[in-house]
Amino acid sequence: MLVRDNPDFDPAEREQQFGRLAQISSALRGIGVPLLYELLVPATSAQLDRAGHDAGVYDRDLRPGLVAQVITDNQAHGVEPALWKVEGLETAEAAQQVADQARAGGQHADLIVLGRDAPAERLDHWLEVASQVSAFVGFAIGRSIWEDAVREYEASDHGEAAAGAARGQIAERYLGFVAHWKPAG
Repeated sequence: MLVRDNPDFDPAEREQQFGRLAQISSALRGIGVPLLYELLVPATSAQLDRAGHDAGVYDRDLRPGLVAQVITDNQAHGVEPALWKVEGLETAEAAQQVADQARAGGQHADLIVLGRDAPAERLDHWLEVASQVSAFVGFAIGRSIWEDAVREYEASDHGEAAAGAARGQIAERYLGFVAHWKPAG
């Protein structure tokens, strides 16, 4: 489930969303289906002001605490994902902060990094950071892996050579990202 949330969003709307999320979480738990919760925490205007209108500063200095707070708020409402899919984090400390909250209170949720269609260099960094925190178990960065290859294939004659080139490009991109997943010892 894809959710956009921020502790500074409208409180009444957030409460409604938590109610719906808790219902979904409970229903899935009741039938034995794990919940995958994809969390995006977009900046508010005031938060961007505090970050000097610099998205990188927001991502580094503000977003980790906001992500942890959104997870806390969901947990307080009975939302219990098996897997949190979160935007990449800039430091191992930030990744650990988010992981600690995801597993607070005995929760055994794992985390994966989502790509947010970021440039490859940024994704490489996010993967290296997340892989240092044991609660992060992988990544889901689809568009960054296949989007260009699919676009080129669609613009081609759809022949076997074009299909092979697309498969090769997708495999190369995927393995390039895998090379940046370097779990600690």
